[in-house]
Amino acid sequence: MIKELKLRKILALVLVFSVFAALVAFSPNSEEALATPYSNYITIEGSLASAGDVFTTEVTVDYSLAPKFHIFYVRTGYTGFSVKVTDIDNNSYTRHMNGANMGSPTGREWTPLWNAGNYTGEVTYQITVTVNGAYANDCSFVIIIDTHEAGMNALSGPNYIVPLERFLDMPPVGSPILSNNLYRSFMIPTGDMEEYYSFVATGNDTVSFQSAYEGLRFRIEDPADNNALVFGTDTASNSLAHSVDTNGGGRNHFTRWNYKTLTPGKKYYVVLYRASTYSSSPGYIDSSYALSSPYVSIAVGGPRLRPVNMELYESSTTMSVNSTTTFSDRSILVSGLPKSAYVTRFEVTHRGTTLSNFKDFRYRYGTTAWTTSVGMYPVFTVPYTYLGANNTPANGTWWVGYRAGWPPLTITPGMRLSYYYELGNFEQG
Repeated sequence: MIKELKLRKILALVLVFSVFAALVAFSPNSEEALATPYSNYITIEGSLASAGDVFTTEVTVDYSLAPKFHIFYVRTGYTGFSVKVTDIDNNSYTRHMNGANMGSPTGREWTPLWNAGNYTGEVTYQITVTVNGAYANDCSFVIIIDTHEAGMNALSGPNYIVPLERFLDMPPVGSPILSNNLYRSFMIPTGDMEEYYSFVATGNDTVSFQSAYEGLRFRIEDPADNNALVFGTDTASNSLAHSVDTNGGGRNHFTRWNYKTLTPGKKYYVVLYRASTYSSSPGYIDSSYALSSPYVSIAVGGPRLRPVNMELYESSTTMSVNSTTTFSDRSILVSGLPKSAYVTRFEVTHRGTTLSNFKDFRYRYGTTAWTTSVGMYPVFTVPYTYLGANNTPANGTWWVGYRAGWPPLTITPGMRLSYYYELGNFEQG
């Protein structure tokens, strides 16, 4: 059954469309409905009320107006949905939009409208929308069919807002959050285009956008105050908000900021746009893109983490280890890592002899208590909790200690650190 079908008509292409539009207006509960075509694009807004609900409609496009059309999908609720497109020759394909708490949730996406029959005039397609994944509290959606650039522009602004669930890179055991909620948008803003998203603040919120383009920016707006600006990232004073991180897997441009002043429990808008100082580059809009088009990764909530494994630091001078009862200790200073880097694993290293010549090892950070190994095993697990307040920073003075099993020994002391840091956050500690 069609639920909450809202079809808006601006200008009919031909008289028959007006007739069909009138039928839709007077038959809102029919199992099939014809979406209202505009001057050269079609907009469908709807929602599914339950897991078994089905939305079905038909749309007619005119290939004499444009050689190619695209279909745009926007998830305006929390539940994912699937869209099956079937042409007059029964050729079909299905696109899945993942919802919140599913793997790789998708907010905005587009595909070419398949013209398998190489049609040249008016062609009618059937659009069928079903729930994708478990049904949450809302499964509303917007579908637009148009040329690529016009469709992107039609979706600009606050009329179509994608709600974001809280991002947690490491959801705690037993958490109702089933995935980390790293969202994807396959629509890259260009020109004056703006993408609107919404989130509910907690009082400690990191907003992060990752892409292959350096010109993307965002701002925070307050919908309760007539969309008043709360924070913007397109200013020199917020230069720390923009970074290039080579661990981004090819999408190395990050725009992110942490907010501790947003009101917990209050809804805010986060608006993605292109900075005016950057010209449009190939890729922002390119109708040749297929399903492998670039995308923006969006996270609002906790920080996005990147592991760095067993990075080596060594002392510049050798030392003697001459006792089986007393430790010989050496300090090693670590600096220049991001302030967001916190250690998860520590290894005491050495050069100059073999492991079997030692009795045991120990380490500490700054003036904290020593931790001693069990026998000759030099690797330690450092307590770490995602979003924890008592994690151990990677920057600072570390101490390594050695006791000999077969003295005397002369070694070059060292250590290896494994740590997490926040992607795109290179603020120095």
